[in-house]
Amino acid sequence: MQDSTLKFKGGQFIFEFDEFIQLKDVDKEVIITPLLKSKPKISANKKSLTIAIPDSLLLPKTTYNISLGSAVQDLRESNVFKGFHFTFSTGSYFDSLFLKGVVFDAETGQPDTSSLVMLYLSQAGDSAIFQTKPLYVQKKNQGHFEFKKFTE
Repeated sequence: MQDSTLKFKGGQFIFEFDEFIQLKDVDKEVIITPLLKSKPKISANKKSLTIAIPDSLLLPKTTYNISLGSAVQDLRESNVFKGFHFTFSTGSYFDSLFLKGVVFDAETGQPDTSSLVMLYLSQAGDSAIFQTKPLYVQKKNQGHFEFKKFTE
């Protein structure tokens, strides 16, 4: 399966699996960044997953990342298909900025596994978290986060 595409103009992505699948907690688990104006249609049918994103939700010349989290499970044993990431761009190239790190709990000194990491536009100011949506969001894996292919 191809893990990226360029010049996407809206439509749908269909991902094929080797087992019958089911979806669980799609609204909580699937993260598409930069965040879209509204949620795309995500559905499963037998061994395929479809994500439909109309062009009206997309920004021009922008690289998007899709993370399925723990949303896709095999139908028989409910084993989770983890670690799936897909990148697409509405432009002719992928953005290349990269940021990774670890978040620690200030009280315990241990990696924080319960919160989200969010990136905002720098022009948003110090009240950005109250007034705007973040452009990029990621769940942490044992406190570690990694943003790939995003713009300045």
